[in-house]
Amino acid sequence: MKDSRPDAIIDRLARPQHGLLDLRQGEALGLTQRQLRHRSRRGAVRRLEQGVYATMGSPPTWLQAVMAACLAAGARALASHRTAAVLWGLLGPPMPVEIVVPYAAGPTPRGAIVHRSTDLREVDAARRQGIPVTNPIRTVGDLGAVAPGLVPTAVERGLYLDLFSIAGLWRLVDDLAKPGRRGLGVLRRTLEQRALGDRRTCSPLESMFAAIAAETGIQLAYQHPVTVDGHSRL
Repeated sequence: MKDSRPDAIIDRLARPQHGLLDLRQGEALGLTQRQLRHRSRRGAVRRLEQGVYATMGSPPTWLQAVMAACLAAGARALASHRTAAVLWGLLGPPMPVEIVVPYAAGPTPRGAIVHRSTDLREVDAARRQGIPVTNPIRTVGDLGAVAPGLVPTAVERGLYLDLFSIAGLWRLVDDLAKPGRRGLGVLRRTLEQRALGDRRTCSPLESMFAAIAAETGIQLAYQHPVTVDGHSRL
């Protein structure tokens, strides 16, 4: 039987959430707002957002800020856009804290950029480092709306990390592209202009070299098999 004491509930909730807990989560396990206020006055927890608390000793990291924004914005909020791209390793930090919520749902957390979407689907949701986040394909599709120049880099990085395929990116474009839908036009152009076509890159530099070769008219054979000690290799 799980420990039902307030401090045990707080610890159980906060450990996998970068030291954070949401009052709604606590109430579901029997924790009351009065108990949280009491612990806030004695310094055991500190309030970050409406209903969101950090435990004593938890470091105020970028990951904690992202988690706090997701908790504060509601149960369906996801880290998204440039934030999601950093979480998936598609881009490097630092990047602003960005989240996406269903249109007209949830408050706006302090210090976060909130995108309100009319086409956020259950299939678009994932978790990364304990944080609710848009999946890699949706992340790349959204990225073009805020940082179009970073989309080609994110696409190549994601292909190299085997987070998605060219076919998967095209499916996103086909499913969600419509007039007024920002971001997917950038992804469509990136895919259409990709020098390697639908081939998966085997090196972060391969696509860059392929683009240079295409611009200069150099004809190359990619992944050409060679024989080493009688064994064919790519």
